[in-house]
Amino acid sequence: MISRISALVDALARLNGCHDPASRAYKNRNPLLLKAFSEKHIRDADGYRIFSSWAAGYNNSENDLQIKCNGKSHSKLQTTDTLKDLVKFFGSDGSATRGVKNFIRHALNRDDVYENTPLSFFVEDIEKLGE
Repeated sequence: MISRISALVDALARLNGCHDPASRAYKNRNPLLLKAFSEKHIRDADGYRIFSSWAAGYNNSENDLQIKCNGKSHSKLQTTDTLKDLVKFFGSDGSATRGVKNFIRHALNRDDVYENTPLSFFVEDIEKLGE
């Protein structure tokens, strides 16, 4: 079973062309195009993190979204903010939310994901998956 947060990472990574060898997301092994904030982080000329492997980039992306969807990041996103707000936060036009929503609906086999779905929805199943 795929977690909601993983489906969200996959949908946003797809927007970044994560499987296109010409894309920054692919070259940097950074599906969400996370920025480097620590001096310890390896970065490209534009400040995007470069990960040593796809798994490392993916795991960091999941962790980043868990923090954001829990409303605990410095980004000022709250649990009541929506999927559309998150898509805009990551730099995509709000119209891209429809594709993200549809991807998540198919990945999770659920029809109850909407553009106005609160971010809290994406972290609700994390504890259950560990059982």
